[in-house]
Amino acid sequence: MFERYTEKARRVIFFGRYEASQFGSQSIEPDHILLGIAREDRLLFKGYFKSARISVQQLREAVASSMSRKEIISTTVELPLSSASKQVLTYAHEESDEFGHRHIGTEHLLLGILREGNSMVANLLHEHGFRLETLRLEITKRPVPKESSPSKSPQRFALGLERLLEARLDVLRGARVALVCNQASVDRNLEHAADLLYGKPDIDLVALFGPQHGIRGDVQDNMIETEHTVDRVTGLPIHSLTARHVNLPMPC
Repeated sequence: MFERYTEKARRVIFFGRYEASQFGSQSIEPDHILLGIAREDRLLFKGYFKSARISVQQLREAVASSMSRKEIISTTVELPLSSASKQVLTYAHEESDEFGHRHIGTEHLLLGILREGNSMVANLLHEHGFRLETLRLEITKRPVPKESSPSKSPQRFALGLERLLEARLDVLRGARVALVCNQASVDRNLEHAADLLYGKPDIDLVALFGPQHGIRGDVQDNMIETEHTVDRVTGLPIHSLTARHVNLPMPC
């Protein structure tokens, strides 16, 4: 998922997860990603937004003050990306492709946050003079590092899930399907495999099997047995692979 990300961009996601845990958030929001950018790449704001009406430190304080604090979550607990943050990453990919870049950097993540207009942090950036068009223009003025230049014939890699949905669904038609999946079971748009298969009217998806942290990364206890449950999105039964009893009957 993060193969094209620069080291700084990867650390931004790491720090975003850290910020989410410090605020007691159950998921990584665009606010936390922005705090990660401000922590990891302070020069990004100075280089691209010289006319901004706020300093990096003031921006961090403004974002932090707008979020409610809850009990700190241990950094050993895995936190999923929220739907808004997934959209930010999707936009970052699109922006990188539009520039013909082979990498996804902190500047693309910032563009993704600005495009995700429904978030509080995007409105905050706009209020302080940060503009999507300004950042795009500044990026076009700067030379692309040699190692990030687009190849003459860029290759697209299709995930196995995408190949299945696009060309091999026939192997599932007429069968009762059970899916083993986790939070990483997504396509390039970060749509979950369970949702994609459940949304196919000619596929009979009847059950889900979840590993240690659940099918969506929302079961956080480490090395603790997880009980069977029902998926909150599809309504399908989830058979936990870490439950004490795993021999539950399949639905009829």
